[in-house]
Amino acid sequence: MTHSEIERELEQMGRELLRKLLEEHLQSRGPGQTNLPVTGADAVDRPCVRLHKRELETIFGTVPVERAGYYSKEQGPSLHPLDAELNLPEQKYSLELCRRVAEEAAKNSFDETFESIGKNTGAHV
Repeated sequence: MTHSEIERELEQMGRELLRKLLEEHLQSRGPGQTNLPVTGADAVDRPCVRLHKRELETIFGTVPVERAGYYSKEQGPSLHPLDAELNLPEQKYSLELCRRVAEEAAKNSFDETFESIGKNTGAHV
């Protein structure tokens, strides 16, 4: 391999290592279960709990997030205390990834933005 090829390969491997570190960090935190009652802004108690999985697209790539979802059998959507604790967005894309896309979009065209994000991060937008 040439020096340039080694640099590119190491960059990719480093990004994958960072993605795995983030994934492990999220797993080590656990699903965010609580012993306290969970009540939404709608004043509905959510006594039932089940694990939910979602994927989060980050600057390092896609990471799974398993979290406890509290729900009521009568009404309302599930609430996820871990989402609030981590300040996770409702959409798939992390806030840091959204920030970088917005910065690129302010400087470049639509196509150039997505090319730059794909080239400079591990994200799939």
